Amino acid sequence: MIRVCHITSNLGFGGAEIWVRNMCAYEKERKERSVVYTIIITGQDIGTLEEDEAFSEVEIIHIPFNWKNPVLFRKKLKKLLTESEITHLHNHQDWVSGWHWLAIIGLNVKKISHLHNPLLSIQNYTDNYSRPGRVAYYILGSIFQCFFSDDIFSTSAAVLKQYGLMKRLNPRLKPKVMYCGIPVVQLRSSRTKGNYTPGHTVGPSIPSSRYFLFVGRLTVSSGGIIMNQKNPIFAFKVASQLLAQHQDIEFHVCGRFDEVSASTCLEEVASKHRGRVKLLGVRSDVRNIMRNAEFLLFPSFEEGLGLVAVESQMEGTSVLASENVPQEAIISDTGMVRLPLDVALWTRKCNEKLAQNENNLKLNSDNPFEMGTSMRALKKGYMKCKV
Repeated sequence: MIRVCHITSNLGFGGAEIWVRNMCAYEKERKERSVVYTIIITGQDIGTLEEDEAFSEVEIIHIPFNWKNPVLFRKKLKKLLTESEITHLHNHQDWVSGWHWLAIIGLNVKKISHLHNPLLSIQNYTDNYSRPGRVAYYILGSIFQCFFSDDIFSTSAAVLKQYGLMKRLNPRLKPKVMYCGIPVVQLRSSRTKGNYTPGHTVGPSIPSSRYFLFVGRLTVSSGGIIMNQKNPIFAFKVASQLLAQHQDIEFHVCGRFDEVSASTCLEEVASKHRGRVKLLGVRSDVRNIMRNAEFLLFPSFEEGLGLVAVESQMEGTSVLASENVPQEAIISDTGMVRLPLDVALWTRKCNEKLAQNENNLKLNSDNPFEMGTSMRALKKGYMKCKV
């Protein structure tokens, strides 16, 4: 039996957290379980996913981490490792995991670090602050990560390539790609677009209408909305063109927003069309919303993988993505097109999608994100990293 403890800052709706949720749901449904999960939350906010049914049989423990006081973190984690017989720590906090490993040095447990973020997010973290301590925190954390990890996984080959030598300082490590697992729905051979029927939600109900979709936060913690790697401003510019050309369609937006970010984005849309922009906030039913959207806009400045694009294709909905989204996110024959960030070009491609009556994308047979395929690869990775 493998006993894995996942370490994350919170259980929000990020790609890493959704993957952990999917893992727990997968093992919960199996009659014979080979992996038992525990989750450690190191941030101040546990997150909205904690109440998800997938975690009903998972122990979730809040152990805040402060690099100024690592002794308490070590004491609590050591107690957990002893009582729960944890064999593997799977850390989803990138270079911060290096500081975690430093705090627990000498404890008998296998330590796996997972790279989820593209370098742009790290540059935003270090560049948008004048304090040099942020740069030192990242560099030292990365060095500790390399030398104290027993293995390093990456969310995509694109991220692994970006990090380059920084994650290859330790010659005994061979960082590897470990794709996130996503449950696959059974797609009909011809998915006729229809209206969305609200299920369990976090946020307002969605009216029955024809709509296209953007999934991503409008708010950012640093650098202002222009530095948001999800690039919502571009999505709203494209939406403005489409709403002006089509009176029977709406633009739906799933993701965290506040008054300032919402106002900034809505300025891109003519006032007479703003009533057809629906800011839905954080949703627990995003995949249901994807399922009946005309298409998904995904114009990111940079993505570690682009889990949203993968999920959308798995729901049978096509994706218009920027060229910054890794090609690895293409898991269907015609379900995702990568485009340069040009509003006129995106508007034209969107109009071509709207002219179609059916969405006939077919998922690739060798889909590495299929839940079973992903879990087999992950368990193999764990087995190679035995205590």
